[in-house]
Amino acid sequence: MINTSTARLLVPAVRVGRTRELPASVNHLNFQFWPHNLLIPSLACIKLSFFFRKSPTVTDAFFQKHYNHIHSDLTVACKKFHAVKIARYVQLYQSPGLKSKLQELGMDVLEYDACSQIWVRKWEDWEAFAGSDEYRAALMPDAEKFMNLEKGIQVMAG
Repeated sequence: MINTSTARLLVPAVRVGRTRELPASVNHLNFQFWPHNLLIPSLACIKLSFFFRKSPTVTDAFFQKHYNHIHSDLTVACKKFHAVKIARYVQLYQSPGLKSKLQELGMDVLEYDACSQIWVRKWEDWEAFAGSDEYRAALMPDAEKFMNLEKGIQVMAG
C-alpha cells in the first residue's frame, strides 16, 4: 500500500538522463491533475500521425529512400516548420520483411507502409504549418511521387 502523503514520483528529465522529484503538493496518483509546467514535455504536445501506403508504381527501395531523404528534407526545409516550432517530426517505415515477421507471429498488421508523426504544442501551430504555401506547393506534390494517394492518407491526432 502506498502512503499518499509521502509518495514521490520520479519523472524522467527529457534529454538530460536524470530524474526530478515532484513537489509534495502534486497529486501523485492522478497525473492528469498535475500542473501543466510539471508534465513531461512530450505529454504537452498534440501528436498527429499520418498513415499511408507506397504508390504501386514505385519499388520498395525507391519508396523508402524518397520518404526518408527527399520528403523529410522538404518537410523540415519549410519555413513554417521552424516558425511554429514543430516539436518533433518522426518517420516510421514498415518493410515487407517486418510485415511478414509480424504475420508469422499471428499478429494483425496495419496495411500501411509508413507513418509520419508531427508533434505540435497547440492546434494553431499545425493549422499554420499545414496551411502554408510551402506545404501546399512542395509537400503535397512530392507525396504524389511515392505515396498511393488513391488509397488516401489516414490521420490520427491525440
